[in-house]
Amino acid sequence: MNLVNLDYESKLRQDFLDFFNKAEYTSKQLDELFHLYCNKINKQISKSKYKVFMSKELNKDTKGLNNIIVKIKKDFEKNNINLLNKRLSKASIKEDKNDLLLNNWGIYHLHLGSISKNKFSKRTNLLLFIKIINNKVYFLDIKEHGNFSSIDFIKIMHNNWEEEIKLFRVKDFTNIEPKLNEKEVYKFWKLGINAILTFNDTNDIEVAYYPIGGGVNINKTSTLDTYKWIGFIKSLADIDINLNSKCYVRFNSQDGTLYIENSNNEILYKMNFNEL
Repeated sequence: MNLVNLDYESKLRQDFLDFFNKAEYTSKQLDELFHLYCNKINKQISKSKYKVFMSKELNKDTKGLNNIIVKIKKDFEKNNINLLNKRLSKASIKEDKNDLLLNNWGIYHLHLGSISKNKFSKRTNLLLFIKIINNKVYFLDIKEHGNFSSIDFIKIMHNNWEEEIKLFRVKDFTNIEPKLNEKEVYKFWKLGINAILTFNDTNDIEVAYYPIGGGVNINKTSTLDTYKWIGFIKSLADIDINLNSKCYVRFNSQDGTLYIENSNNEILYKMNFNEL
């Protein structure tokens, strides 16, 4: 991208490199660093006061885990995000590891074991699968470790909260093929291919959905992050038109704010990274 007054790469790239502090990243391009940062923050549950909803399926069969489910529900409602993030996979803090379930369907999985100070939750075979939309958390189901491409998750969202995922529903379709099973879905994910799901709902009506988390690129990173990068670049082009001197883009990882500043370090524009 050719901008007249705005150097959007040099200082911003260094800010990302300082954040990661990994020598092997020094050869990476700015867009790669941008996606790595997105991947890191996406895998963490963000701070907010959440409202929790329980699926009919989970209420019917909590597999004797009522106490821990109630505890997790309260942690969401009381904004105990540090405790909740300790229930995530250990890979959740690794920006170079993709969570295929999260990137494709926007679904987190939480471990249900005890939590000790400064450590992740004890790993458990049974996991709680949840979908977060804005400040609402949907408790979907409890399944064994390994059921990461279970079509049941999409069925549960459709049967319980269809309105929340209507944006991703395939409309005016007939006889979509192939009708994928869970193993086939996961094979597609491993190849970085987005899969349309078809199934019969509780009224025995066939429905179909695009990936309700936005889907992935061929490198298995989030498509939504790619849109974020494109939107970011377009916004810089709009800002550049209004500048009349040399300026730079900086990033403050402490508060997630992007700054446009001039050569005297005066801040001219601010952007919230999470709102790109």
